[in-house]
Amino acid sequence: DDEWFKKTVSSFKESYQLNPYNAWAHYHLAWSYWNKKMYPEAEDESKKSIELDPNNATYHWQLAGVYEAMGRAEEAIAEYERVLRIKPGHNKAKQAVKRVEERIQEEK
Repeated sequence: DDEWFKKTVSSFKESYQLNPYNAWAHYHLAWSYWNKKMYPEAEDESKKSIELDPNNATYHWQLAGVYEAMGRAEEAIAEYERVLRIKPGHNKAKQAVKRVEERIQEEK
């Protein structure tokens, strides 16, 4: 598992070094970090993918999930809402907003 992770990270880093405008590589690198619970790294790579392709709902969805995993509820909601502005019919984003809002209410 760790060997797979190292190879994956190396591959995606090489990919965006060859093409620094490769949002897809940043997205997949962020997913790899998220999968290993390396949330600050996942946040950084998610933001890079969004900088390169700001209208990609998938990239915003990923950043929202990173924020949610980090306990940053308000930021997660903001990203889920960005997903909904890009893709108004995104049911999972609608459910995520509701879920995070309910969690905030429970914590009050």
